[in-house]
Amino acid sequence: MSIRAAILRAADRIEREPGIYDFDAMRTPNEDGDCPACMWGWIGYELGMYEENNARVAASIGVNRTMDLYEFAIANEPCGFTESAASAAKLMRAFADRYFPETSIPESVRAIFNTAQTDVDAPARERAA
Repeated sequence: MSIRAAILRAADRIEREPGIYDFDAMRTPNEDGDCPACMWGWIGYELGMYEENNARVAASIGVNRTMDLYEFAIANEPCGFTESAASAAKLMRAFADRYFPETSIPESVRAIFNTAQTDVDAPARERAA
């Protein structure tokens, strides 16, 4: 799953089930997803990261600090994201649009490239030793 897709799925999840959103949570949910989590927690959950701290989730998607999302929030959706799942979901979608925009390459095609064994496909002189 792409980073963008994970963020959007997490936003959909907390919007659909607002009781599972807890801004103060510091970890991703367990594999069952049966405990509340924050924005980072649900993003990590959608990426298959269970019971991880938020900093690891941020790092896994190339974000240096968890605060980057919160600073983006304050600049773009200053009210409500700490209390309201709907505001948090709106913010997450805006964050995805800004930092992980939709690309013109369909996910099915991207998956082919992501799973290709370039070592085998490369000409002999370029193969890894």
